[in-house]
Amino acid sequence: MKTILTILIFSLLFACATETQQKGLDEIANHYKASTSFSKGFQTIDSKTLSNFKVQLSDSEMLDSLKSGVTLSNVALILFKNLTVEERKKYDYFYIEHIKKNSDTIKYIFTPNSLNAGLIQSKLFTDFSDKLLAKEYKLAAKMLDPIYYQEESEDSFTNYVTNLTNKHGEIMDYKRTGFGTIEPNKGELMYSFNGFLTFADGYKRNYIIMTSQKTNGEFLLGYNLEGKS
Repeated sequence: MKTILTILIFSLLFACATETQQKGLDEIANHYKASTSFSKGFQTIDSKTLSNFKVQLSDSEMLDSLKSGVTLSNVALILFKNLTVEERKKYDYFYIEHIKKNSDTIKYIFTPNSLNAGLIQSKLFTDFSDKLLAKEYKLAAKMLDPIYYQEESEDSFTNYVTNLTNKHGEIMDYKRTGFGTIEPNKGELMYSFNGFLTFADGYKRNYIIMTSQKTNGEFLLGYNLEGKS
């Protein structure tokens, strides 16, 4: 009986989320208005034991309406952001599973290396979006890589955003909803971060930015506020 009790207690402890893991799960739930659950596990492949952390999501109208690929990548990124450095290294894989309203289940797997690089580059999305909130439109435009930057594009971008705010009021908030990779014109693979801006009248505008996959990249490789993301 003592042995069984010990094993049971160990299993319960192992199944508990740490404070940082729970913080990540709560942020995901609030971000997407979703129900979340999690599990931790091991699997052995070619005599090598690999650990994983799995998040399951359901009951989210937002998730049901978005593209699963980039959206579940962003879910993984939110979780990863909240983990300690030790926790990030502890798991070999992160499984993200979405159960849709029609009961279809979508699953994606992510590695710590891909999430770490994405997390570093996601700061460019935050910086760009914060500049829009602060009405620093020219500074946001200047985040574009000097290879692509032109002064006339800075004025064009500023006028474009100004026209949107004249029509819908100030930009009140933004939310990142997706993270993925794109390959424009068979060139360099880029990270893409997409989300939406919320204006004073409630209007929501989709937007996307592109960054290098090199984590020392300090510029944007592109942005699009045309309402498609």
